[in-house]
Amino acid sequence: MILQESKAANVDPAVVAAIISRETNAGRALKNGYGDGGNGFGLMQVDKRYHTGVGDWNSAEHVRQGINILVDSVTAVQKKFPGWSKAQQLQGGIAGYNFGPKNVQSWERLDYTTKEGPRDYSNDVVARAQYYRENGYK
Repeated sequence: MILQESKAANVDPAVVAAIISRETNAGRALKNGYGDGGNGFGLMQVDKRYHTGVGDWNSAEHVRQGINILVDSVTAVQKKFPGWSKAQQLQGGIAGYNFGPKNVQSWERLDYTTKEGPRDYSNDVVARAQYYRENGYK
């Protein structure tokens, strides 16, 4: 499902798998499909305060919605920081997926606004994506 939905949206499936891993430990951190104090829905933790979740927590529809939110975040960062490299824009979009692209302020403080835990969301997702890419998510 991750491969199919990612490829349909022209998004690196390793990045999608990495977001799912970071957000929910591949679903194991969820309770009845929810995490983040009941605000995040599904594998990709679509925040119900800003989006209406679609599909079941582990469905293709849900993953597609999360991918679309990621694409919107990357696009917003590309517009906001046209001088950044493509890799930086992608990482900025990943950070924006976690805390909103409008909160991406600079490369130097990219992960400063990470919602929970260590302030390393985008770096962690990029590292996880490398692992997934090396293990079949291409």
